[in-house]
Amino acid sequence: MNPPLNSVNESLNWMNPPLNSVNESLNWMNPPLNSVNESLNWMNPPLNSVNESLNWMNPPLNSVNESLNWMNPPLNSVNEYLNWMNPP
Repeated sequence: MNPPLNSVNESLNWMNPPLNSVNESLNWMNPPLNSVNESLNWMNPPLNSVNESLNWMNPPLNSVNESLNWMNPPLNSVNEYLNWMNPP
C-alpha cells in the first residue's frame, strides 16, 4: 500500500526530473554559449581568418612592393648595375 521510499523518489523524479537532467534538456534546446559561438564562427569566420583570406587574394602593401621591385628594381640598384657595366 505504501511503496518503499526508493520507488517514491523514482516516481517523483519521473514527474519532476532532477536539476541535472533539466539542464541537459535546456542545453539541447538552447545550446550553451560556446557551441553558439562555434556555429557563428563557422558561418561568419572571426576577423583573423577574414584578413588571411583577403591577404591571399589581395596581398598587403609590403609584398606588393617586393613584387614590383623584383620586376622594376628601385633606382639605387639600377645605378649600381649601370656602374658595374660602365664604371665611372
